Amino acid sequence: MAIIVSWVVFRANTLGGSYNIIIGMFGGNGFILPELYIEQLNFLSRLGVQFGTLNNYGGNESVVLLLSLLGITLFLPNLYQIMSHEVVTLDIYNHLSSQKKAWYRWRPNFIYAGFTAVLLITALIFRDQPNEFLYFQF
Repeated sequence: MAIIVSWVVFRANTLGGSYNIIIGMFGGNGFILPELYIEQLNFLSRLGVQFGTLNNYGGNESVVLLLSLLGITLFLPNLYQIMSHEVVTLDIYNHLSSQKKAWYRWRPNFIYAGFTAVLLITALIFRDQPNEFLYFQF
């Protein structure tokens, strides 16, 4: 959270603008929930929560995307679980040996080499795209 909030300071045009964005991130400009929850959560309206259409959130596609990303975050293995079968893992993680091993594990083969090559080629293709320097305002 600290990194996300600090990025706002660098991306906003002014310091006052970054203050307004940060206040908005934490609900300072109000909080809107989808109308479909109005019956279950109507008691929140006394606290200033408003209810609006789902279009405020980018439509159903955004909700599906967010739920999909949440599922990926919660249920897919992390990097330690993927690489835990290999000798290259660091010894500082020995206390995590009781952690459940991933159903998906890294195996050096031509599929991984091809995938890595595609990523490298994609990075090389887009490296000449104009990119705004992060600290241009300073």
